[in-house]
Amino acid sequence: MEILVLISLLACAFLCYAEASTQCASDEFKCSNGRCTTVRNLCDMGDDCDDNSDEQFCDPYHCHPLAFQCLNGKCISRRVFCNGGGDQCGDNSDERYCNIGSSFPCPPGWIRCPSGNRCIPASWVCDGTKDCIFESEERNCEKNTAKAQDYVAKSEFKSLFVRKRKPGPSTDRWGSQVHRIAVALHLADNSTFDGGNRTGEEIRYELTTQLLHRLSKVRKMSSQELALYIHALLVACVDPRDFYGDGLVRELRRRVEAKGNYTNPFLILVLCNAGDTMTASDVESVTAAYDAQHRPFWIDYQALSSMALSCISSGSNVSVDERTLTDMLQELKRRQFRNGTVDNFRTTALVTQALFIHDSYKKDFDLDSAMKALTDGLNGSKSLLDTYYALPVLSRKSLLNVTSGHCRKEPVAGESTISFFLLLRLRVQEFF
Repeated sequence: MEILVLISLLACAFLCYAEASTQCASDEFKCSNGRCTTVRNLCDMGDDCDDNSDEQFCDPYHCHPLAFQCLNGKCISRRVFCNGGGDQCGDNSDERYCNIGSSFPCPPGWIRCPSGNRCIPASWVCDGTKDCIFESEERNCEKNTAKAQDYVAKSEFKSLFVRKRKPGPSTDRWGSQVHRIAVALHLADNSTFDGGNRTGEEIRYELTTQLLHRLSKVRKMSSQELALYIHALLVACVDPRDFYGDGLVRELRRRVEAKGNYTNPFLILVLCNAGDTMTASDVESVTAAYDAQHRPFWIDYQALSSMALSCISSGSNVSVDERTLTDMLQELKRRQFRNGTVDNFRTTALVTQALFIHDSYKKDFDLDSAMKALTDGLNGSKSLLDTYYALPVLSRKSLLNVTSGHCRKEPVAGESTISFFLLLRLRVQEFF
């Protein structure tokens, strides 16, 4: 009897392990219980996983990237997209772009199919599921397996941010890392803060109210935190140069000048991305930071210094010796280990971001191994901070791509929906 019980337990353990370690195909969704189901079953109002995890992220603020989110925010099954079954969205966005002429524009964040007569969400390209007719958007993906895997990984890690969103008051759903979440989601999908994107609207609202509250505190915020907020405001199309009367960019500039050459290059990168006037002193500061071997996280600083110098070189009238930048990038390449990593996870992500400058990664750097190391690392950690660093890499972007250039108009100083916070804001003293 004891032997039978032991065999039963071992069999159960083996089956549980096998289910938990199952690797789903690219056109499948992995349920919380380890099972696999086609992505077309997501958000179809049926429990196809037997644990309902395929229906867990199906509301306007939690729409899984592999389901279909209508332009009005409604989240529905992908199987009804362009199925000719009538308007399932309520705004006809599931049928409106299925048979269009060449001059008919696609919505922001969508791409035109190879045949030219249909638009689909850009995140669906090379995800293993055919959504275009005649010529498939999946046709060249087998030639570049790594690219196809990157699309799948990017969708999965974008959904990680969505799953971190908490229920409750609209001013505390995304938490203290909302500035990093805003930047990472924008770099992964530049339609995040387009008008009508409910996730983007909610993040913008919380980002702004959180920052207003943060500025009303007596305790002075750090320069790093200030820089993170400036970056987030840029991508959220809110003007950091005039944030309800506070010149955040001007304040960051004041702090950088007070620090002299001992400045975190990330601060100068943020100033450059925000359109602040760059100077020869900024070049000296980032060069000094690159050479400061005694600093903790030195290689991180080298990557950030390279990005800051590239921004200064391309976006200002300050003279930059391009050979210096080339030498910087070449030295970063030499730091890669055989397994694709560069020291630790964050450093690998930052160095890879830096090597997107002038496509430097194409020579003497193993990009596929670096991407695999980042993807494997994220699969293991599920860390929000790690995702912030790695998600841009999976989109072939970097912190250099943080701008307000995608905004339909100049970033605005504030939104009327939160103007009442101005009445609550204490102005007893200067908070900086």
